[in-house]
Amino acid sequence: MDSQRSDDSDNLCRHILPRTCTLGMLFCGSFYELPVEYAMLNLTDLDTMFIERRPKRIATTNARVISKSFDGEILIIESKNCHMGFARLLRRRGENTEYFVWNREHLNNGPSARKSILTSKKISNIICALLNYIPNLKAFSELTVDHVFSVVCPDWPSEADEWRTRKRNSGWPTRDMIDKVVHGGCHLVPKSHESNPDDDTCWRYSFSHSEFILLYSWNEVQKYIYHILRLLKSDVVEKCGGEENTFLCTYYIKTLMMWACEEKPPSFWSGDRIEEAIDQVLQRMIECFTDKCCPNYFIRDNNMFDYLKSDFDVSVEVALLNASRLDIPKVVARHPKVYRGKMLHIRVSDKSLLLCQLAINRRFFVNPFDQTRGRYTVKDLASSGLLRREVAYLLRAVQLHRLLMSDLSSSGGQICEKRKSYETEALGCFHKSCERKENSNYTDVFISSLDSLSSMSNKFLNGKPSEHSQRICCSRIVDEGKSTKEAMEALCQTLVSILDENHHNPSYFITAAYYANFYYTCLKEYDLALKICAKALICFSELQNVVSLSTFEEAFTNEMLCMFINSQYAGIYDAGIEVVFGFLTLCVATIFSKEKSSSDRNLFLHDLVFQMCPVEFLKYIQIRCRNKLQPIESGRHIEKNLFHKIDLKRDLGGNTDLKNLSNFILSAAIIIDSNL
Repeated sequence: MDSQRSDDSDNLCRHILPRTCTLGMLFCGSFYELPVEYAMLNLTDLDTMFIERRPKRIATTNARVISKSFDGEILIIESKNCHMGFARLLRRRGENTEYFVWNREHLNNGPSARKSILTSKKISNIICALLNYIPNLKAFSELTVDHVFSVVCPDWPSEADEWRTRKRNSGWPTRDMIDKVVHGGCHLVPKSHESNPDDDTCWRYSFSHSEFILLYSWNEVQKYIYHILRLLKSDVVEKCGGEENTFLCTYYIKTLMMWACEEKPPSFWSGDRIEEAIDQVLQRMIECFTDKCCPNYFIRDNNMFDYLKSDFDVSVEVALLNASRLDIPKVVARHPKVYRGKMLHIRVSDKSLLLCQLAINRRFFVNPFDQTRGRYTVKDLASSGLLRREVAYLLRAVQLHRLLMSDLSSSGGQICEKRKSYETEALGCFHKSCERKENSNYTDVFISSLDSLSSMSNKFLNGKPSEHSQRICCSRIVDEGKSTKEAMEALCQTLVSILDENHHNPSYFITAAYYANFYYTCLKEYDLALKICAKALICFSELQNVVSLSTFEEAFTNEMLCMFINSQYAGIYDAGIEVVFGFLTLCVATIFSKEKSSSDRNLFLHDLVFQMCPVEFLKYIQIRCRNKLQPIESGRHIEKNLFHKIDLKRDLGGNTDLKNLSNFILSAAIIIDSNL
């Protein structure tokens, strides 16, 4: 019996972990490429590129080279009448072709969407307190993220062939790096050229993944020089009156740094020539502005300044950049190079650690170190002690609910006593699982000095245990370093504390959903079910107002652990959901009938699992219980946002839009159950 219960718990743990979401996310830009202290001391927007996983569409110049096993849409790249570095994408519509245009509504009416990261008053207060030690932290409270959609181009574009074969006397990048970059292809993002900003059919080549690989290979001096150049650029932008009043941007700095790394000998990047190197890159930038010519690093023939008219006035930027050359010694003295040695010490509770692991499990965060565009993963999360301890009482309660529902027709004094015992135990387990747990177990995190956020993530998730003490960077070997170190430590610890304080147990919402369902289908105590729903939904609403994590947003809590329905546990739900489950099972059997043998298909259908967001399910229980207490015409309580269409091939095939599928199941169940 214990062995069977253990096997059942193993299956339950796997079923409540959501499938990976539809879009992958590639973090790019300086915040992820540079050592964290450099990034923190000169904050820019966080850049996130959305990439379709198991891509349903790819872009290529020659459809015949695409594997016949690819069953998605093939977009043909057309460069005719496009500016160098840009293209249009052709798609087939029956016998006709048309330009593929990205639906901008998906990203708030633009090729990219900007969102605030943090809205917590507590974070704002501690940042104000730390400004005496780290003045640049003011930007942290105003930090935003830019999201941009992309289409994968698995081939290296012909426009960039010159980059692959050009002569390099410096030895950078190495042949292995070049092969790795070319093998990874590139992306296309919906962005028109500055000369025709309203052209919605235009896409720009993006080499963000390639840039990450290249910048990761830079030595400490090169990363430090890039950091100082970014600081000088930020000062110039501020004196120009802000980003909206100048065309100067960080990407031009990065481009010139990559050119310099390729063209300058290794001796140029020695520690005793730092100020000279910075000055030479600045001079090169001034020349580019004056000549209005800045070749793209990957596509040399793409002059990124050719949209500037010949009479465009660059005198302000040139004058300020020349003045910045005189400030180089002062800026270098004020912002010394970071060194490996000192460590930040942060205590992370088991709850915070599990919250992060669950968020990483749900989202497909592209690992830029993986040539196959693989993801960051948490190994064996379903069997981890952290998750097992968190959901132990919940899983037992769900098992008891199933036993009770399968035995409803039984009678007799002994059986009734057994049922009463099961009900009491189940309620106790639900109550214990819902209780807010005190943080008693912590992991000591020691943060090293030169890792970027990306390399920290790679070490933490995929490295050896001995590497876990070297994650990110925030310390400097200078006299005033101690106060800076303590300030950064306090900020990081506060961020972790806010995660602890404002998030209930990681399993709270899924527990509340199953708890309410127990009162609804088993005990039929609808008032108590409504109270559980109301309390959990208020908690969810308050949580969204405390910390806005735009990387995770609602999915951070709504999709980190999921309700599930399969043939074994369908009986714990109401009749409407059971009917929808049967319908979806029939759909799957029909859609995938040709892809599996008869025996494999039967086994597949027996193990078929559909998942639902717990918060959406709580809303569903509210509607059903209100209707039980005050019967009304069927369907009247269905909220508009519950009506959704689903892509059966996508949502039933594993590439799941979880919230969409949840709303389809639940809205259909309301209509069906109301008419049964």
